[in-house]
Amino acid sequence: ICISAMNEYSKVYSIEHKTFVTRKSLNKWMGILPENLFVRIHRSTIINLNDVERMEKTGNRSFSIYLKNHNSPFEISQRYYKKIRTLLPS
Repeated sequence: ICISAMNEYSKVYSIEHKTFVTRKSLNKWMGILPENLFVRIHRSTIINLNDVERMEKTGNRSFSIYLKNHNSPFEISQRYYKKIRTLLPS
């Protein structure tokens, strides 16, 4: 459902509530994953668009995104917010 950066490693969160750590950068993941399903929401996070539950404003210019099967929200950087908003259904 998402991938988070951990220095030169990345942590992969699966829909089955399992996590895996692998030695692969987020840039390498972005080259492998289908562009229509996975999007970067922060310099340290990639999410699966099919697992988005909701997005909400958390501050003056900050937003969080909630994923199905994941307990805590992810911060969306301003850099990626406009792109994500256009990709998600209204």
